[in-house]
Amino acid sequence: MYNVVKHFIESVVDPETKERYESESYTLSSKRRVIWDAKSQKWRDRYNREYMPVHIAGKLVGFNLKNSLAEEDKKLLRAVSGADPRSIAASYLDYNREVGGEPFGFTTGMPIEADPEKYGGIAKMYRECIKRGVTWEELLQWNGQSDELDIC
Repeated sequence: MYNVVKHFIESVVDPETKERYESESYTLSSKRRVIWDAKSQKWRDRYNREYMPVHIAGKLVGFNLKNSLAEEDKKLLRAVSGADPRSIAASYLDYNREVGGEPFGFTTGMPIEADPEKYGGIAKMYRECIKRGVTWEELLQWNGQSDELDIC
C-alpha cells in the first residue's frame, strides 16, 4: 500500500463540455500522484495505471496499484496454482487484477485481529476482498503498523 502524503482539490475545466468542476488528487509515499478520473470513475496516475483506495476506520490512508504484477510473475503464480482455482496463488492473481496491492504476509508484531483465518484462510480472504471490493488491509483493518520493536 502506498500511504497518502498530501491531498489536493483543484478547480478544472472539462475540455469537452467546458464545465468547471473540482478535481481531487493525492500524492503518495511512492512520489506518485493519483487523480480521480470523473469519466471512468476510477483513480489513475499520469501513466493511466489504476489504483484502489484503502480506508481504515473510515479514513483514506492509502492506495494500492491494481494489476501490478509483471507477466512473468503471473505465469509463475499460474504454474504454482495448477488447475485449482481455490488455491492461494490463483486467488491472489484474481485479487491483484480486481483490487490490487501486495500479497498478504504475516508480519512480526501484526495485531492478532488481522487474521485471515476469520474468513477461512488466505485464499478465501482474497475472494472476500474481491466480493466486497476492498483491500486485505481494509478487510482486516490493518494500517501497516506493527507492534514490532526496532532493534538497532
